[in-house]
Amino acid sequence: MSQMESGKARAQAVAILVEAMCKPTGLQYAEICAQMYKFLHQDCSIDHFNRLFRGRGTSENMFYDLDELTAFVRALTEGVAPEYRPSAEQAFRLFSLARAPLESFKRLKPFFSEDDYRAAWQPYVNIDLEDEAQRPPPDFLKPVYPSLFIGRDADLAALQRRLGANADGQRAPLSVVRGWPGVGKTALINRLVYDDDGVLRPLYPDGILWTALGPGGDAVNSLRRWARQLGALHIEPIQQPEAVIQEMRFLLQNKRVLLVIDDVWTREQGSLFRSLGSSQTTFLFTTRFTDVARYLAETDENIAFLDVLNAAEAKRLLNLFAGEASQVYAGDIDQLVETLEGLPLALRVAGRLIEQEHRLGFDVRPLLSDLQTNFRGFRDLAPADRFDEATGRTPTIGLLFRRSVQTLPQLDQWAFACIGDLAPKPATFALQTAAEICGFSEPHAVARSLAGRGLLEALGGGRFQMHYTLAMYARHLLATNLAELDEPDSAPS
Repeated sequence: MSQMESGKARAQAVAILVEAMCKPTGLQYAEICAQMYKFLHQDCSIDHFNRLFRGRGTSENMFYDLDELTAFVRALTEGVAPEYRPSAEQAFRLFSLARAPLESFKRLKPFFSEDDYRAAWQPYVNIDLEDEAQRPPPDFLKPVYPSLFIGRDADLAALQRRLGANADGQRAPLSVVRGWPGVGKTALINRLVYDDDGVLRPLYPDGILWTALGPGGDAVNSLRRWARQLGALHIEPIQQPEAVIQEMRFLLQNKRVLLVIDDVWTREQGSLFRSLGSSQTTFLFTTRFTDVARYLAETDENIAFLDVLNAAEAKRLLNLFAGEASQVYAGDIDQLVETLEGLPLALRVAGRLIEQEHRLGFDVRPLLSDLQTNFRGFRDLAPADRFDEATGRTPTIGLLFRRSVQTLPQLDQWAFACIGDLAPKPATFALQTAAEICGFSEPHAVARSLAGRGLLEALGGGRFQMHYTLAMYARHLLATNLAELDEPDSAPS
């Protein structure tokens, strides 16, 4: 059955059930409307009643308002002899056909006896209603746990406060975390999702739903996985994206959930998730792209910029991976820490290379010198916990940077390489100077493009910054005539 046929069948089923519920009461539709008007404090004409409940003139995408559903059941139970009232089981079926969230069924409790209500509830959830308030929220699928978490405690606490873990309990309904590629956005988000200190779970009793996208990530499949986790098995087989979105919107309405969407690459991916929003929904996105962040956030106050590690934490991270070599080559390593400008991914890869070289008994100084200027040393290594959920692989730092640059138009790829080649250390430059050296005919357009892709940061006064590891990668691309950008993704060594 197509989604359109399914929607029409649902509308017809609602209409038949409404007729069956109304008939024994002896109430006329005008009387029901008058009662609903009293409860809702708004107009409920017979035409409105017919459109919503009797299936006349309805479309396959008919929407049933929860307040109207509740008012309808109340109108059929108040002032009506018990033997003529509809049963709780009928009311539950009506809410179910209308795709009402399961917790909204509790609205029906005042209208029925305890026994009738309990009997109606049992087919929907197999739990003791008395214990329902105490039961923990469901444990949903989580990402890889970042056991190594250095220098991000303050960032984690700030994000938790945005999400409601603060003195007044106020939450920001929308947050977008952005930052350089490799700065640690995913590690931060993954740690937050695990909620080790338990500050978020009480704020989101209906769950923290997480997914990761990446380039080519399928947002609709993410919704299907969420539906399966929430027990809405009727959504998973639906193929039409619009129908999946609609059903998920019904499912999530009035749920106090935190939706975490990591590594958004396109506006379209983000917009699909934003369409699920309600007054109870809280969104947390991450993206490496400034233009995507601004689009999703709408205002700058909704953007949380994740900066690089400070000097002390950067040194601590690199020394942890370098092991004994961090003491033997302390002065040289301090210079490398400064060069890598607090980028966690680069620090981890460099530390791993240094430790391996020292463990083999080699002089590490040539490697340290090479890592100051040559990106090739970083290119093919990746930390083990940087698992890519979308591809099932562990991306290298070279692949991470390459994917970002590949999103640029071809001329802007050349511009990125040229700017990186001329940028000093630290890699800051005047746009006008870059335009003169690289021959940009439209320097402002180039700056917009690279900054929008998260490859430049504006410093003001016509000056920009490129992270030094990106500048090294740009010089590497220039040396290979950008041929690497045309290579297919390869598995890490």
